[in-house]
This record gives sequence, C-alpha cells and structure tokens, in this order.
Amino acid sequence: MKKEIKKMISILLRPYFYLYGSWPMWFFIFNHEPRKLLQGDSRTPAEVEKRLIHELKEKGIASVHIDELFSGKNILPILKQYADSLLPLAKIRPGKEFLRALWEDDNVLDLTNPFMQLALSDEVLSIVNGYTDMYSKFFYSSLDLTMPVGDGSSPIRSQNWHRDPEDRKMCKMFLYLTDVDESSGPFMYIQSSHVDGRYGIFFPQRPPKGSYPAEDDVNRLIFKEDIQVCMGKAGTILFADTAGLHRGGYATGKSRLMFTAEYSSIASLRPIKYRFPENFKSNKTLLGSAARFATDNNFGWTRFFRLPSDLAIKYGIYD
Repeated sequence: MKKEIKKMISILLRPYFYLYGSWPMWFFIFNHEPRKLLQGDSRTPAEVEKRLIHELKEKGIASVHIDELFSGKNILPILKQYADSLLPLAKIRPGKEFLRALWEDDNVLDLTNPFMQLALSDEVLSIVNGYTDMYSKFFYSSLDLTMPVGDGSSPIRSQNWHRDPEDRKMCKMFLYLTDVDESSGPFMYIQSSHVDGRYGIFFPQRPPKGSYPAEDDVNRLIFKEDIQVCMGKAGTILFADTAGLHRGGYATGKSRLMFTAEYSSIASLRPIKYRFPENFKSNKTLLGSAARFATDNNFGWTRFFRLPSDLAIKYGIYD
C-alpha cells in the first residue's frame, strides 16, 4: 500500500515540479536576485578560478589540486588530520552500505571545522557561483569512506549512472583525501551531460526524481571518449554539475576517503541538511558576502512553495 501511495503522490506532484523547475520560473523569477548579487560582487576571480569556471561551463566538470587552488596555504595536512580523527566514529550510511559516514547528514555547521572553511571559502564559492552565474546556497556536506565491495558485486544506487534531482543546474565539490585509482571507486562523469551540454537532453530528470538510465542505453548514446574517469592523488578537487550524468564509489580493491559539498540555487526545493550552532549569527559576520548568502537559511518568498516538496520528502518520493 505504501508503494502505491508513493506512486500516486509522485504522479500528482510531477506537473507542479515541472512547472516550478521550468526555465522561465527558475531563471527569471526565483533566481533573479541571486544573479544580481553576483553581478554586484566586487571580488575578481583568480586565473585558476576562471579556468575552472570555463571548464565547468564547457564540460560540466573541472579538476584542480588543492595546492594550486590555495597556493601557499598547505591546508591538505590539516584536512587529513581532522578526517583521521573522525575515522573511529564512522558509521554505515543507510541505503549505501558501501559507505562509512564520518559525520551525520544533519551535522552542525561549525565554522571552526576546516572542511566547512573550505566549502565556504572565497575560492570555492567563486567557482561555484561563476559556473551557475548566481549566488548559490550551500545545502549539504559529507565526509565518507568508501569501502571495497569486490569484483563480483553488482553496483547499487549512486554507483550506477544517474542524474541528481536537486536542481536543474547545480554544483558539487569533491575532495579526495586519499590517492584514488581505478580500484578505489573513482568519480566518473559524462562530459557535456549538464543542462547546457550536447548530452543534456538524454535521460532527463523526472521531477521530483533524478534519473537512473540503464547502462546499455548510456553506452548506446554516449561516445566512450566523453566518459571521464577521475583518478588522482590526495588533494585532487573535482567540481561537477551532478544534474549531469555521473557515478562513483564502486571500489573493488582500495578504500576512498572523500569530502563532498553541494551547492544549488534558491529554487531548489530540497531541504538544507545541516543545523546552525547557537553562536552562528555572530560568527557569520566573519564570512564573505557569497558565504553569508550561501548559509542564509531564509529562502525569501520561495519558502511558500515548499509544501509539495515537504510532502514528497515525507513519503520518500525523492530519489
């Protein structure tokens, strides 16, 4: 019965989500103010940031080593030490048994956490906002250890090709904290499968769901050379529009430790997945304008449109 209810609610809500996420509503109505805010930002992106923004717009994915993006700051050892301190607390992530989560989904947004400092840095937000052409919201972060599943195991969930459902255009940052080779479950992305790319029309999102196409269908329509397998040394950072086709975490021989930060527009109906500490408002004054916007939990008048989203979340319709 529960499955039938979910299916019925999903069918009833789908026209709403299609209208809500349509280009005119998304671009001209909901994201009008964030676009103006970015235009008024006085910070000029550094050359490496400009390169990454260009690659993102062209391919939907870009990569850089943390030492190049944060030249002279040597922050990788600090991040690795912090992550290592959390490893004893790792728990199996429900629904993704191949992952060990080092913190809860609704973790406190602690500005002393070096990963939060990274996620809200001027450099990272410059790239994210430069790609989306607007000030973006910081929605989610995770620090996960991917466990090897063995060669004979079938891929599950996000180990298969899929599009995320959160927004029509979004950006995630992935940071490898260990060396990642083909046996470590590298992130994989189909270049130009983002909304502006030539593969953007294939296997579209089905609001409020994403899309999980069959691998045979993907192989039939996508050129093999457009599949980017993202291997790299510890410190490799990937920026990707995960509304594009991607997969990862199918580790067959080695574990992978990776930090993820997600950014979407204020038009996204997904809830923010973190909590604010009591002293956050006073500490927030230390953040730059883009970071203050990213962590502002006030979605303005778009919050009045969130009831259907809350209903979809309640019945587990999002996928």
